[in-house]
Order: sequence, then structure tokens, then C-alpha cells
Amino acid sequence: MLAQQLGFAATWSRPACSSCSHILTRPSLTRSLGLSKCTAGHTVRRIPVVTATPENFAPFGTLLGDTSTSSTSTHYQAVRVVNPSTNFASDEDTCVLVLCYEPRPLECKFLERHYKHTQTFIPLEGKPLVGFFAPSNESAEEPDLDAVRCFAFDGSAGFVMHKGVWHEQPFPLVPGTKAVCILRNETVRELKPTDERTQECHGQDIDKLNLAVRHNLIFTADADAAAAALLSETKSLQ
Repeated sequence: MLAQQLGFAATWSRPACSSCSHILTRPSLTRSLGLSKCTAGHTVRRIPVVTATPENFAPFGTLLGDTSTSSTSTHYQAVRVVNPSTNFASDEDTCVLVLCYEPRPLECKFLERHYKHTQTFIPLEGKPLVGFFAPSNESAEEPDLDAVRCFAFDGSAGFVMHKGVWHEQPFPLVPGTKAVCILRNETVRELKPTDERTQECHGQDIDKLNLAVRHNLIFTADADAAAAALLSETKSLQ
């Protein structure tokens, strides 16, 4: 298993639609489009997984890690100061959470955005995360579904998203994954569904949309492909 080559023990199984638990099929007519359907009829759009880099993630945010641009600490010559998160923004309502993840199907049926802060995720223990993103489009009520991208983060760096970037809660590849999340307390309060049927959330700092209900659509990715992308990146650095 590729994740084991990365030093982790992964647990995933044959893809199934998390909305209804039906096994996914891939009709030949839609294969070339990256589409499939679960046996309950949800359209499932498969998104290629790419390893996040400062360049390809730039439309969505900034990677938090060591960079070639840094300065030496005023008081400690052995400490370099790196500040890639120049786009970080929030206010006195900011809070810090630790999220504890267990593997779940790589299926994105929700996308959400935040208006007042640049939400940040920092993986702990070097364990990888996978995320779905769509560019910010503040004048529109919904994300551009043709612009959804999937990135794999190798665990060596976190990321801070631009305001308004659409995203799903990150997915772990291995059990026991933890990440620090920096966000607003207001957002935490607003993560209560305003509609029990759709489980959507709407507030001053959040719009969380259910794509499965609105468009009968779920985005998915291949966990093995994500692990392969990370493994390839790891080998290229050796």
C-alpha cells in the first residue's frame, strides 16, 4: 500500500457514496469525463489529486512552511523567521482548535466559504491531508463547480486560505490524524444547520452548501492517487 511506503498505515476501501452508502459505478459513457454514479443515482465527479505547492495553491491560499525567503531572529542567530502567511486576516474573535480526524470516503458533498477570516489548517505529526477547493467568487451565491480542485498536503506544512475560498473539511489519509485549525468563534457558532433537511449553514461568516441536494452532485478523489502523489513528491526531494 502506498501509504505504508509513506510510513503510515492507511485504511480505505472500495468507494461508496457517503450520502447513501451505495457502491459507485462508472458507466463507459461518462468515464472520459471523470463522472460516475452511485446506485442511488447521485452524479459523482472524480477530481485529479495534485500535490500542493506554493505555486499551484496560490489561487486558493498560501502554504505555511519553510521558504527561501526568511530573516534571522533579532535575538537568536540560530532561528530563522519565515512569514509566508501575509494574507492571514482575522480579528479579536479568533480561536484555535485541534481537529482529530479518522479516515472517511474522499467525497465532497459540501463546500463552504468564510467572509471575515482566512481559515488556517496546520497538520500535526507530519500526517497528510487532502482537500477540495474552489476559487473565491464573492458576487456569486454558489461556487464554480467546474473550477473545483483537489490538493494533497504532505503534512510538512499547513495552509491558510484566502477569504471567500470554497472548501470542504480536509480529509485524512491515515487514522489518528490531527490538525490545528485557526478560525473565528463566530464561525463555530454558525456551524449549526439553518435547514435540517439540507444541513446547510448560513451566517455572517459562513455559507455551507450541500451540493448533493442542490445539484445531485458529489466530488470524489482516489486515496491511492493522493498517496502516490505524495510518495512521488517525497522521492523527488531525496
